[in-house]
Amino acid sequence: MQQGESLPLGLGVALVYSHGDQIQVPADEILWTFSDSTIATVGADNAPEATGFSGGQVLIVAIHAALHAQCSLTVQLLIPDPVL
Repeated sequence: MQQGESLPLGLGVALVYSHGDQIQVPADEILWTFSDSTIATVGADNAPEATGFSGGQVLIVAIHAALHAQCSLTVQLLIPDPVL
C-alpha cells in the first residue's frame, strides 16, 4: 500500500455453531483492539483499516459478547523514491 493511504481490511465477525450455521455480527457490536494503532485502527463504520502511517506486524483482536478472535497482519508500505 502507498504511504499515507488508508486501506480497509475487510474483516468481520460471524458466530459459527457446531452444526454449521453462521450468524454475522453487526459491526457496531464488535470491539476491535490493535497491538499497534500506527499500523491498523478502526475507521468509518467501525471497520478495521490499515493506516498507511507505518508498516510492520500488528495483532488484531475482535471481541463480541465475551468471545474473541484474533489475527495477525503484516503491512508493507511502498515509499516512492526521492526526487533528486
